[in-house]
Order: sequence, then C-alpha cells, then structure tokens
Amino acid sequence: GRTDPATGLVFTVAAAVCVAFLSATQDIVIDAMRIELLKPEQQGIGAAATQWGYRGGMLASGAGALYAASFGGWAVAYTVMALLMAVGIASVLMMDEPARPQDRTPPQGVAAWIDTAVVGPFRDMMRRDGWWLILIVVVLYKFGDALAGVMTSPFYVQTGFSKIEIANISKVFGVIATLGGVAAGGALILRIGLYPGLLVAGILQMLSNLMYVLLAVAGYDLAILTATIGIENFTGGMGSGAFVAYLSLLCNAR
Repeated sequence: GRTDPATGLVFTVAAAVCVAFLSATQDIVIDAMRIELLKPEQQGIGAAATQWGYRGGMLASGAGALYAASFGGWAVAYTVMALLMAVGIASVLMMDEPARPQDRTPPQGVAAWIDTAVVGPFRDMMRRDGWWLILIVVVLYKFGDALAGVMTSPFYVQTGFSKIEIANISKVFGVIATLGGVAAGGALILRIGLYPGLLVAGILQMLSNLMYVLLAVAGYDLAILTATIGIENFTGGMGSGAFVAYLSLLCNAR
C-alpha cells in the first residue's frame, strides 16, 4: 500500500507476487484444517460456512477497501485489510490442533518430502476407480457458471441497463442471494446427502441459465433483471456449497 507503481514498479510487483503466493498457501491450509476438523457428514455445512466467510472477505476487500481508500488513501486501505487478518489469526489461536492420522509420519529429507507432499496426492488420485471421470466432474461442474459470468456484464449493458443499476442489483442483492444459496446448499446436503445434493444443485444451476433467455426476450426490465441475478446467484451459491463439500470428501487426510 505504500509503493508507487509509477516510480517503483519492480517493488510493487514483488510485493503483489508475495501476497498472491502467501494467499494461495493460506487457502490450502484453511481447507486442510476444515477437512481434518469436520466429520464427513459435517462437510456440507463446513463448505457453506467457508463460502460465507469467503464472500464476506470479498465484500470487505472489495467495496470495503474502496471506501477506506476514498477516506484515507491506499496506504490506509491496505493497512485496514492487513489488520482484518487478526480475526482469522485469533480464531486459529483459540482452536485445538486437529487429530492426525496414525499412519502419517513426517517425511525425512527433501526427496521424501516432495514425494509425500507433491507427487503423493497425484498418485493417490490416479489409483482411484474412475479417477478420470472425477476429474471431468471437477473441471466441468462450475464451468457453465464461469463462462456465463464472463458474459453477463456486457450482456446487461447491451440490453440497456446502466452501470449503476447493474452494480446495485448484482453487488448487493446478488451477494445476498448467493449467501442464501450457499446456506441452502449446505442444508440440502445435510438433508438428502452429498451426491443427490450435488445432482440437484447442478440441475438447478443449469436451469437458472434460462433466465438469461427470458431477459434477452424481455429487454430492459429491472424486475426481470433482479429475478435473473437472484435466481442465478442463489443456484450458483447452492452449487458452490455442494461442490466444495464434494471436493472436501475427495481429499485423503494423509
């Protein structure tokens, strides 16, 4: 936050790469902690809680950072974002270390560590029956949502909606709808099980794309835009909750 890309581009890039590297590492560690702490039947609710926290963090680091920057500049904004990390640190310090599998022993030497931490997970995955089908599901389950997400903003603008209208509905109402969908996805898995829940959420995600057809036919209509964003975000949230729970159960605790 105290760098200036115009005069110190190398330092700014180095800091950004460092943040991105540590952020990715933290993602892996948080997922590992959640998977080790929760029982298999709790993974759906755990995935929903993770998604809620993620969306809250995105709101704080997106709109929150812009608000902070408008009042005190980017140095203040990034300082506030850094201080917010204290919430997660305090949470971890108040928790107990998850129980480790009895057969997991620390690897001795660099080669053994690479084999255990890097090669081992791929080897474990490829020994499973139908592993290539699992890989296809992982790649394609949210692919439609990701593809539609890239096209939605240009589509809304082309339909005649202003940037303010799009922002008000998608960034406020849309986030609320997503959080509701995430909670519904976690509850659905708890109620009917992971695989039926994954299937139901996937079908609803697919059908929600038909709202874009309705909007294209209707043209400029704020009510239909609201319904489109609400339904798409709600079903997308359901799918996210179910999908993260599925990925969690794929993991070998070792």
